[in-house]
Amino acid sequence: MTAVQVSAEVKRPEETAINELNNQAAWKSERAPKEALMLAQQALEQALEHQYAAGILESRLNLAWTYFVLADYAPAVREASQALKLARELQRLSNEHDALNTLGNIHQVVGNRADALDCFRKALNIIQPIGSDLQIGSMLSNIGNLFNALGDYPMALQHFSQAVNLYQSRRGANLVVGIGYLNLSETYNHLREYRQGIETAEHSREIFRTLKYATGEAEALRQIGTAYHYLAQPDEAHRCFHEALELIRSTDGRLYEGGIEKHYARILIEQKRLDEALPYLNHALEIFQALEAKPDIAETHELVSRYFKQIGDFERAFFHLELSYQVKEAVFNEQADSRQKTLQALYEVERARFEADTQLLRSQSLKKQIDFNERMIADLDAYADQVAHDLRNPIGHIYGFASLLQINLAEQLDDENMSYINTIMTTSEKMSDIVAALLSLAKARKEEILPQVVDMQALVDAALLRVQPLVEKCAARITVSSMLPPALGHASWLEEAWVNYLSNALKYGGTPPLVTVGAEADGDLIRFWVRDNGSGLTAEQQALLFNRFERLGQHKIEGNGIGLSIVKTIVEKLGGTVSINSEPGAGATFSFSLKKP
Repeated sequence: MTAVQVSAEVKRPEETAINELNNQAAWKSERAPKEALMLAQQALEQALEHQYAAGILESRLNLAWTYFVLADYAPAVREASQALKLARELQRLSNEHDALNTLGNIHQVVGNRADALDCFRKALNIIQPIGSDLQIGSMLSNIGNLFNALGDYPMALQHFSQAVNLYQSRRGANLVVGIGYLNLSETYNHLREYRQGIETAEHSREIFRTLKYATGEAEALRQIGTAYHYLAQPDEAHRCFHEALELIRSTDGRLYEGGIEKHYARILIEQKRLDEALPYLNHALEIFQALEAKPDIAETHELVSRYFKQIGDFERAFFHLELSYQVKEAVFNEQADSRQKTLQALYEVERARFEADTQLLRSQSLKKQIDFNERMIADLDAYADQVAHDLRNPIGHIYGFASLLQINLAEQLDDENMSYINTIMTTSEKMSDIVAALLSLAKARKEEILPQVVDMQALVDAALLRVQPLVEKCAARITVSSMLPPALGHASWLEEAWVNYLSNALKYGGTPPLVTVGAEADGDLIRFWVRDNGSGLTAEQQALLFNRFERLGQHKIEGNGIGLSIVKTIVEKLGGTVSINSEPGAGATFSFSLKKP
């Protein structure tokens, strides 16, 4: 029990009054969030005064969700974390689920997707034995949406399908069933399974039509139209988009109307029907500007820029691209303070938890676990600092504007000035590569996946294509000694590992580099290796190789010094190991071992 104790003589009228305040706050949390916030705060004050633990818990849950609705994430984190702790102490599983769900949504909004997935999965495990089909389906849909955002569409499809199967047990047309089918349709379209995308969207459309929910029906038609577009049936696609716009214009859903017009304009641009696209872009822009929907404004300006670029009007293309960057920068600046406060709140909660765990472990003399927690605290420090600086936007601005200058001034500048622009672009690309590598390292460290059977030969082929420019530059030769066997892993991660190993061998190999790729069985494992003909490494150098930001000798070689650290992080997350075998003057063999399927 916390410091708040449940009094043995709680007065029933006071409990009833607190419960009523919480019920009102819950009902108004999304309808009138500012009013809900005042009600929940009032309920919390009274519950604390009367030491009514259940009332305190409900108040904090209401506050957490209402702050989330208001996009005020820092206090939402604090209230949800306190609610989670109290729910566990009171052994109230349903409330523990609610707190985890709120935390998962917050993590997802601020980009902590691995933590969001962890919260959602824990919430699902809690609610499955005790919850309704609607609650379980809602949790499955949350996880599906998260996998969609991660680009893991097969996993998204699996969770959405499970949710729809549960929803179907509810009789009659139901909004959640329609939304479930709509989620399925969007995921099928991502997977390029357009026929199934059409079929599920039609189910969704029929449900929304029965419910007279025009917005939902219009969104279903958008998915159907998108599928027809990629099935090369443009007439059907245009029919669907026209129907969708006719429906949405019968409602007051101006934001949805702009979204459909923007999406339709993108498809018209892809179909080279440029004159038809421009009116939709202009009208969508008017809607978004009236609603002050800045992210949509920025995206629409970018599409308008693409339109003018395709018709050869580079001056207007540059103008709208510049407007897009300006709006994006304004959005970033507006959100930066909120994002930083949210990250700080998440960091403080995690740090407090780790410090509490560390203190407990010290009393139990578990030194190994203490060291682990302290390393995690250091990593949280580095991660918060990295996100706070958010380097990607300014680098993108530099490259984008330099690229436009290169196009627009190609015939006006002499070779020397044009070389300055080329240097700006080359340098910004290198900076972008460094940031991407750092983000890959953080992503691999934080994300959790279940290893699956991967086609290692296909991954090596893909990696070889990516390093081909470096192969040609070095006049190198790469030989794959035999067909590589499959292993348990994660395809996109392992492709990055191969690219790093191959790039390392090409940069530090001989003159010219001769590189060999192979694999061999090692008990329950398969050892994959890349061998080069470079100058080799001493034992002392080998001990430092997989540390971050280490580059040994040959300082003139390009690179950022974190490639091998990324490989180590990836392979260890997959349950494997990395190693090196080298002697001075005899080249080096870099390897990683993974489990057999």
